[in-house]
Amino acid sequence: WAPVFERLRHEGLVGKYNETPLGSRFAITHDEWAQVVLVHMASTLGFSAASVHLERAAEFNAIGNLYDPNRGTHNMWVWLADPFVASRRLLGGSRDGGGLSHVGYHWRGSRSRIIAARPLVVL
Repeated sequence: WAPVFERLRHEGLVGKYNETPLGSRFAITHDEWAQVVLVHMASTLGFSAASVHLERAAEFNAIGNLYDPNRGTHNMWVWLADPFVASRRLLGGSRDGGGLSHVGYHWRGSRSRIIAARPLVVL
């Protein structure tokens, strides 16, 4: 997906920090994921936009417990689709916060060096 992130950043549709590699999935806001990146991913894959979304907290936890033992072992957060109050979204997964067992929240427009995302395709 690095070429997609690079193109979206060159087009000014997705932002970054100066030191963020152009192809990185970090430093993309929740709104940029939801409104830009996921739409481009769906189009590239040939799916409807409704088929590609960020994982919800329950999906993130279930996939991590059932299929992906590496989730929650890294010092990073991932945006989750779940809203929290009007302008915030849930985050999950940082090992320093408890890995899969810890869910936090952040303003959906926040650009952070330690927040990425894991898109999910629903067939």
